[in-house]
Amino acid sequence: MATQIADAILHIDESLENWQRDVLNDHMRLQDGVISSGQNDNNPHLMIVQYDPGCTDPLNFIHMIQRHGYHAARVG
Repeated sequence: MATQIADAILHIDESLENWQRDVLNDHMRLQDGVISSGQNDNNPHLMIVQYDPGCTDPLNFIHMIQRHGYHAARVG
């Protein structure tokens, strides 16, 4: 059976430095069900997460970002 893959685009309110974004991406990839996570230098407030919707959901991603002390919302 094939794994389902979904995408979530998250907007992070704060302006983060590269090392802060790297930490968030590293921690995001450690979440159960996350396949990949990344950000683009041209849109540093957006984080794109690919995940297995049978294992997790975007609300978990937002909570993880909040535990780091930042604010985020799903935009796509």
